[in-house]
Amino acid sequence: MITKEILEKQFVTAHFIDNERQQIEVILLETPESKTYTPTVIEYNLEHPWCQELLKVCDLDTLHENTWNKINREKNAFEKTVIKIAKDQGLIYGANKAETKFHSAMMDFLFNFQSDEEKENLFAFKLASFELDVVKNCQDKDKKAAIRKAQTPLEVVKAVSEIK
Repeated sequence: MITKEILEKQFVTAHFIDNERQQIEVILLETPESKTYTPTVIEYNLEHPWCQELLKVCDLDTLHENTWNKINREKNAFEKTVIKIAKDQGLIYGANKAETKFHSAMMDFLFNFQSDEEKENLFAFKLASFELDVVKNCQDKDKKAAIRKAQTPLEVVKAVSEIK
């Protein structure tokens, strides 16, 4: 039950929990002195007395803002978890850290290139080389063509190093 008295002493926050914005989760303190939270779900119904009382302490704009903030916090936490798992699994590497797994993978790509299996990786490597300022600023079409024609990652590296 949500009453004016409970909301005055125990209200913490409230947000929508469905895309249709018809269900509101109201977070209350278990007791006025408690540090334990109790969630209560109510219907967004302007005719219902619980909803009417809630909207006196947390208006509709605040409900929408709280919902948006909660979704963003959850999204950010999810992204951090996924990135941590991917790094732990060696699927991605940090851009600013010297990581042994990255260096090992790069050496394997350069020296153990399997042309049939890694064509897409070679293509991505070539594209990345064209993003380098030294390559972008190069006016020599033959040197750029050497990158495009390269059949292995080492040939790409060689062609880029000849531009420098």
